[in-house]
Amino acid sequence: MFDPDRDDDPGTRPFYLRLLAVALISVAGCVALWPSVTGFSEGVDREQGCVAILDGWHADPGGSNAAEVVTVERSVCIPESRHRLIVSGLGLGALAVLVGGATILRRTRTNLRPTPASVAGT
Repeated sequence: MFDPDRDDDPGTRPFYLRLLAVALISVAGCVALWPSVTGFSEGVDREQGCVAILDGWHADPGGSNAAEVVTVERSVCIPESRHRLIVSGLGLGALAVLVGGATILRRTRTNLRPTPASVAGT
């Protein structure tokens, strides 16, 4: 049966609010990743340029073969890089908990809301 009063669902949010939520979550994710993707200087005279997302994954130098000489040069970056990776990981984890909790809370509230048919008594 055609019923124009039921064409618009008052419980749905406008498209732009959803778009705003996605944009805010994206910006928060970028802020959480910022420590890992920005460069910093290390070394005795701060002569070594480092980026945490590249340098934090290297192993600590332990050998003396030619392939590990490059690793020794980059080893001054490793402690600060690992710290920055941990900070970014904690930020992303907190963001995931907040977004997940908000989603669960919204779903629970939506499921507890009476349907328009039950309110109308049909």
